[in-house]
Amino acid sequence: MKNLILKSICLLIISLLLSVMVQGQAKGDNTFYGTNAGYKNTTGRWNSYFGMTAGYWNETGNGNSFFGCFTGYDSDGNNNSLFGYGSETRGDENCQFGFEAGTHPTTGYTYGNGVSFFGFKAGTYNRADYSSFYGYMSGYSNTTGVANSFFGYNSGYYTTTASSNSFYGYGAGMFNTEGSYNTFFGSSAGNKNTTGEFNVFIGEKAGLWNTIGSNNVVIGARALLTGNYSIVLGADSETTASSAVVIGFDVKSTLDNTCVIGGVDTTNSLRVGIGTLEPNEMATLELGNTDKGFLISRMTTTERTIFGESLGTTEEGMMVYDMDENNLYVWGGGAWIKISNSDNQNLDLTGSTLSISDGNSVDLSSLLDDINARITVLEALHAITSNKGTIEENTAVLYQNAPNPFTYDTSVDFHIPENVFDAKLMIFDVNGTVVKQIDINQRGNGSVIITRDLIATGTYFYTLSMDNKKLDTKIMVLIE
Repeated sequence: MKNLILKSICLLIISLLLSVMVQGQAKGDNTFYGTNAGYKNTTGRWNSYFGMTAGYWNETGNGNSFFGCFTGYDSDGNNNSLFGYGSETRGDENCQFGFEAGTHPTTGYTYGNGVSFFGFKAGTYNRADYSSFYGYMSGYSNTTGVANSFFGYNSGYYTTTASSNSFYGYGAGMFNTEGSYNTFFGSSAGNKNTTGEFNVFIGEKAGLWNTIGSNNVVIGARALLTGNYSIVLGADSETTASSAVVIGFDVKSTLDNTCVIGGVDTTNSLRVGIGTLEPNEMATLELGNTDKGFLISRMTTTERTIFGESLGTTEEGMMVYDMDENNLYVWGGGAWIKISNSDNQNLDLTGSTLSISDGNSVDLSSLLDDINARITVLEALHAITSNKGTIEENTAVLYQNAPNPFTYDTSVDFHIPENVFDAKLMIFDVNGTVVKQIDINQRGNGSVIITRDLIATGTYFYTLSMDNKKLDTKIMVLIE
């Protein structure tokens, strides 16, 4: 008896299934399973509806697959795949998986073509095309934003009109509303961004507090910024400035147009090596290239002077290169200090003061007085002992000028043998520079008058040169 009852029940179930299948097959090239599935279909073909009232109002749509109670109930598009209770669409080529995925709470359906929604109420308000939302309520508020990709719980939840965003991670880009062309990777990455655009945030909570800043790059867990055109690389690093670059762990920067590498503590300070894999432990920067050098800022003297007007004590130690003078200068806190090449320093004698360029000076008055006294004695001795008439004809002689020192003019006497081909009197300053050269055509005894219009006030040396050989050198002094 029991077997008979079981057989009857089985036959009844099979009959019901066959009646449903017959009902589906009666709709053309479609397969409908469930009470009122595909009920309004008229000319639609190649559709597969599974579930009570699945595809109920779809009359002309083709190539659709609806799975779940009330799935595609009010849909009318083509080539859609809807899986989950109440999932709806009025577009084409869409894939929606999840409870009411793509289902507007008022109209009951969403628009948009080429979208993919996966998750509870993902893409609920969508009206746009080519977006992909994966995760619980991901892209929930999107209306007209095009070509967005949201992956993760509540990712892109508040996005409405923004387009071309990619948010990956729990709450990534959650509060973004109108910011477009952003890429956020990581749990809560770019979470507070609202209208900022062209940002790339990678890492857990990367760029978390940025709201309107644009064109930024943040890489690192909890790395933050709030400005524009900035780059932050490193966990827990942060900048509130614009056009700033911050590199390192837990490095903070607040100044615009700066690049900060490493922090100030032993835990995050960095030593930088360029051209070396092992920068010196005591160096902030080591350059190890053997085919390149270090080129500092180059300026003209005028540019350096103007630049110095903007410097103060905090810039002490700043170095520049003066192109006009071919010299390095260091800012001393109040003035520029030249770093001179010692081989090119010049001596200057003004009155009795002898000075060296960019160096010290010394008063020679006492020394000059002594020298002058000695010269006076020598001149007197010379006047007594010299006898020009008794000099042998083949003997060359250069006499001390007289008077010496002199104010207006002085006479330099000499004796040049007749067989000398070329003779000249050469006058040098204290630097060894020739300031005057006088050719001598006289032979035998002769003299040359030196006037103050030929040389400036100062101490000089004069030498008699004959046939490219120097005979003698003496000193003369022109005073005011």
